[in-house]
Amino acid sequence: MNTTRLVLLVVTFFCSSFAVAQDTNNLAITDTELTPDVRVIIDISGSMKKNDPLNLRRPALELLVQLFPEGSKAGVWTFGQWVNNLVPSKNVDDAWRTGAFSQASKINSVALRTNIPAALEKAMDDIDKLDPRYKVHLILLTDGMVDVSKSSEENRQARQRIIDVILPRLRDAGVTIHTVALSQNADQELMQRLAVETDGLAAVAETAEDLTNIFVQAFDAAAPVEQLPLDDNGFTVDSSIDEFTALIFRKQGTGAATLISPDNQRYTVDEYGSDITWFRQQNYDLITVRNPRAGDWAIEAQLEPNSRITIVSDLSLKVSPLAKSNFVGDSAEMAAALTEQAVVIDRPEFLNLVDMSYTVTRRDDGQQWQFSLSELDPIPLDGTFRSSLEVLQQVGIYDVVVQASGKTFQRQKKQTMAVREAFDIRYRSTKSNPPSHKVSLFARNHHIDGDNTTAIASVTLPDGSQENIEAIAVGDRRWQLNLEGINTAGYYAVNFIVSGQLSNGDSVTAQTHTLQIEHPVVGQTIAPVTQPESKPEPVAEPEPIEEPVPEPTPEPEASVEEGTDWAQMGLYGAIVVGNLLVVLLGFFAYKMIKGSNTQSEILEGDDDVEVDQDEEIGDKEDTKPEVTVATESGSESGVKESDNFDIEIEDDDTEVEVEVEAEKENLDSQLPGEEEDVKEVDVDLPADAIDIDPGSEDDK
Repeated sequence: MNTTRLVLLVVTFFCSSFAVAQDTNNLAITDTELTPDVRVIIDISGSMKKNDPLNLRRPALELLVQLFPEGSKAGVWTFGQWVNNLVPSKNVDDAWRTGAFSQASKINSVALRTNIPAALEKAMDDIDKLDPRYKVHLILLTDGMVDVSKSSEENRQARQRIIDVILPRLRDAGVTIHTVALSQNADQELMQRLAVETDGLAAVAETAEDLTNIFVQAFDAAAPVEQLPLDDNGFTVDSSIDEFTALIFRKQGTGAATLISPDNQRYTVDEYGSDITWFRQQNYDLITVRNPRAGDWAIEAQLEPNSRITIVSDLSLKVSPLAKSNFVGDSAEMAAALTEQAVVIDRPEFLNLVDMSYTVTRRDDGQQWQFSLSELDPIPLDGTFRSSLEVLQQVGIYDVVVQASGKTFQRQKKQTMAVREAFDIRYRSTKSNPPSHKVSLFARNHHIDGDNTTAIASVTLPDGSQENIEAIAVGDRRWQLNLEGINTAGYYAVNFIVSGQLSNGDSVTAQTHTLQIEHPVVGQTIAPVTQPESKPEPVAEPEPIEEPVPEPTPEPEASVEEGTDWAQMGLYGAIVVGNLLVVLLGFFAYKMIKGSNTQSEILEGDDDVEVDQDEEIGDKEDTKPEVTVATESGSESGVKESDNFDIEIEDDDTEVEVEVEAEKENLDSQLPGEEEDVKEVDVDLPADAIDIDPGSEDDK
């Protein structure tokens, strides 16, 4: 996946806010739309030399600069140990684009450290005087952990200050944060929390080539744009469209793109008219056509996914913004309407000719659902089509595409939503004999009022008895259960029942799935988890379907001889003869094999098979201590992910931590910015490429 496409994916990925419940009759269509104010924060620490060796952050940013709509506000910051405002936050116009495009060349990988808290604060230094006409979106790109000092304690305190001070302040100001982790070494837990609690989206770029698509997704979430359906490399332009922009991602190694107009005029990057601007990069073309001819247009190129056609038109499709961060069990509502010069069209004669529909696609497995809004309410009185999204019942990333089709026009809007588990469970076990266990519960949903919510742990002992223990509140939306002094080996099952209230006063009750913990005691044998015998439930016989009885037709009486089916009897005879032949052939084959002096070594048995156990088991010297975790499914060793929880293992000298998170690779213990190649600073770089403190020890 190339960088430009990934940036697009990131920008679409990020935006909106968590909604506990919405009234479909009050969903906003036009009256609450705010102008986007997008602030891009880019990590330029030395570790980027490894994670982005080709500096693909630069073309990704250049694409964003081209995509920002006229009238919006945008700015760019870079950071390492210090923060530099690379492109001032101003209204987007041709002059701003020219300046931003020139500054993009100064993105590098020479800074020391990864000062995320300072980057967030500098980019939002006007938080006390934000213009209420704008909606602020931060797009944060980093590849590391919070690294402000050589002291691990100072780094821990700086990270905690983000959670306790900076994040609540940004959230209360209505700022949405979209995070892009470039590499698995980034602090993904922190990135997820920043996004979830501000209703943003969090993405991981496995490679720098993914950046372009991710940035574009984040941009689409921050500054949603109207599109035309692009089918089989073609799209239809109607007379109400003043301008369209084609973002064409070409497959790697393929030829240049050609744009073909309805009158068969062919345009290329080397030859196009005065009403066309053409921006070409290695893997994409960005083409804007003003006052386009109405009719069917075509693109001659091998297109990659996420290519799209955006438009400027008085006839627009407006869709209520969907919450980007959701939890399993949340309700989601949507509304869509067509507007003409910002006024909702409610004329029945017009709506009767419109087909309004939407498609939901879950990225994880590609499952797709299609719905027709027009069938639910063909001609809504107020011109607004409404529907509940009932398919968001499983963890994953969902793309929701709303499409309006009329006799002479088409419009399309796309939004991206993330659905997550509402609770995160972790447990930590000591290596003592017997070990003690600390099980913690964290509510990801920041709308839960931790001060007025309790968590009761239900613990099932190996003998099947149960104990209910109230977990201790140990922090904001965090509870802990201590299992100590247990002298009986076995599996202990823990689940929580949470009851309390949301920040708006509504009550909340939830139950987590069961987490099983293996508790070893020296000298005792742990009995395997026995699952109750599952008996098949009786299957109800389906109700017989009454079929229409055909009217009887008179038949001539037949004699016994006439009723005999000689063909069928002949078939039965042939089957009997065939079976006899098979038995005879099998008998002769058996005699031949039995009489043979040559036998297969495998058939003789295992007497001559020698197994080298060292080769079978492998070198065990480098193996690490194993944590055994049993889940509801009865697994006895290893770690198995349950339906609701992801499990992560940390190992140190004193304890083993099992964390309920997505599967992660082993993180590089080296702090970002402390690599040897960080010292290779190019002294010929422009002075304003990075804000360097001349008094810093790290710069000497």
